[in-house]
Amino acid sequence: MGGGPLLHAEARLEDELLRLAPSERPVVCFLATAVGDDAGALVSFYEAFAPRDCRPTHIELFGMPDDPAGRIAEADVVHVHGGNTANMLAPWRLHGVDEALTAAWRRGAVLGGWSAGGCCWFDAFVTDSFGPELRGRRVAGRADPAAVNPAARGRGRP
Repeated sequence: MGGGPLLHAEARLEDELLRLAPSERPVVCFLATAVGDDAGALVSFYEAFAPRDCRPTHIELFGMPDDPAGRIAEADVVHVHGGNTANMLAPWRLHGVDEALTAAWRRGAVLGGWSAGGCCWFDAFVTDSFGPELRGRRVAGRADPAAVNPAARGRGRP
């Protein structure tokens, strides 16, 4: 997604993620894996979500991860930062984040993000993760577009 401020107190994407959340004061879990768990991205996340009626938390995979699958299982909303899609998906598989995200989707959590954080929900996407030329990629086991598009998913989930 794009078009407007991201990780900002007035950002529309953040408001929409909270509006769609299945609880009144949702747990919002942030993953900045695509930018190597950049400290600045984490600060921006907390600055954007602290003023909102939610419980922000984050997962870092670089260093010593603290039960990423368990933390995702507690989240009502998962917000993924943009960056390098390929460098994000590899550690996700290693730490079981991909499976935890699929389980979160199936139980009704809201999944969102921009750039790499938008590509990651689909089984095919276009990326510049491998150099300046855009390339199409397919990833087995990704959610379908209904995972992130309420209009596409109808009333139920698989």
